Amino acid sequence: MVNAIGTGISSFLKKKKRRFNFLYSSLSVLLTSIQKMARLSVILFVSVLVVSALANGRGQGQPPTFVCQEDGYFADFYRSCVVYYRCEGGVKQTFGCPDGQLFDEGKAACVPQENVLCPYPTSS
Repeated sequence: MVNAIGTGISSFLKKKKRRFNFLYSSLSVLLTSIQKMARLSVILFVSVLVVSALANGRGQGQPPTFVCQEDGYFADFYRSCVVYYRCEGGVKQTFGCPDGQLFDEGKAACVPQENVLCPYPTSS
């Protein structure tokens, strides 16, 4: 009888140990996932800060006002060539290209954005 009780307790403890091991491994997996998510959140946050800093260094404040110096059509490089101007007799008219298009000064027309090189002006 004592042997049967010992066997019963041993079996009970093995079941509890299996449950504990299962719970422990499940918690370990959960904690690992949480740690990975925390790392990804930090990486994402830092990436956003870096991109913001780079963008602000490039386009701080208001871009300069465009002034007509000669007649013709001119892309506004400060506004990523989405905006362009028509100058005639010193009078400026402002236009914008449709979504997905940029102004190409060589063609004096809005064309698909992948066909336009629109460099951001550098201060000289």
